Amino acid sequence: MENLSCPPQKFLTIKKKLTKLSKQKKSQKIDKFPGTYLWLDLRNYSEFTSQQSTAKVIKLLNRYYFLIENGAAGFGGQVVDFLGDGIGVLFRHKNHPQNAWQAVMCILRSLNTAKLDLKLGLGLNTGLIIWAKSKQVKATKEFYSGTTIIKACRLGVLASRTKKKILITKKFYQKLEPGDRKKFKFLKFIRLKGFKQKTAVYYL
Repeated sequence: MENLSCPPQKFLTIKKKLTKLSKQKKSQKIDKFPGTYLWLDLRNYSEFTSQQSTAKVIKLLNRYYFLIENGAAGFGGQVVDFLGDGIGVLFRHKNHPQNAWQAVMCILRSLNTAKLDLKLGLGLNTGLIIWAKSKQVKATKEFYSGTTIIKACRLGVLASRTKKKILITKKFYQKLEPGDRKKFKFLKFIRLKGFKQKTAVYYL
């Protein structure tokens, strides 16, 4: 009769992998909460950097990052993502959609006052945010993810490519005050990358 049991060595290897996986799960914490995510995408970043000296680019970007971080913090926002020429800001406190919008206005005013020659595309979405905290050997890392964030990022990139300054989802649009909603116009239903259903998008 054929022996279908695992060889001793193979069994120990599988056991080690299962033990390691179990420890990883125990070391991770996952939570969900309502929030608003803002993605700022620099337009023509590669072209811009190629036309400037390295020192000037670094000085300009440092100023740019400072103004965004400072403007967001004033309305309860936290910079949680840096990805190339993009910055992600999370708002999770009470009235987070309206706070995010006020932060956007503040950031744009600050950039204009500072006379930074930068063109941006902004994407905003509100909904559930997934938060994960992972304990690793040398440090503890926090991650934010979910469809709310992905859609905001897609809209930010699309805004920078289509030269629409700000693109928002219908969910975010509905959370704004009536006076702020009047500033936006309906663009169209867009099938964003990675999503089967089309998203209703508004622009400013």
